[in-house]
Amino acid sequence: MSESMADSGVLFLQQQMVAITRQLSIPLIEVSLVVQKYTKALVGELQNHAQQSGEELPQEILQPLPLETSSSEGVGGANIAPERLLQMVDADRMDIFDTVIRTAINEKATPLYDALLVIRDWERIARIQLSTATSPGQLFSPIELSDDY
Repeated sequence: MSESMADSGVLFLQQQMVAITRQLSIPLIEVSLVVQKYTKALVGELQNHAQQSGEELPQEILQPLPLETSSSEGVGGANIAPERLLQMVDADRMDIFDTVIRTAINEKATPLYDALLVIRDWERIARIQLSTATSPGQLFSPIELSDDY
């Protein structure tokens, strides 16, 4: 696949993810859960392929991107059981976000490595916002993306 085709797949994936999260005002927690699912799936697929090919994957994609904040990860003031949080998410909205990501990757035949780099960036943004959340309400507020993202 040519570099420009891979780049167009990455751009398309990014555009689709931004558009749907803004259109549906997808909460931080729901974005985080879907991104986590894709991170695990893409890393697993790449590890399988690398193992079959006798290759080794770079650490930059096997581990989350570093956070640009000094606060510790976790929800400080949000004293609510994770099980309760999971009961409060909108599974339909998460399915839509999931479908948009999968379709965008498949439609442009985006290489898994490139798709994972996009997902890792979303993971970093979500982790930063999760680390600063102090109440359950912040977890259910739409993920904050810069205007130029």
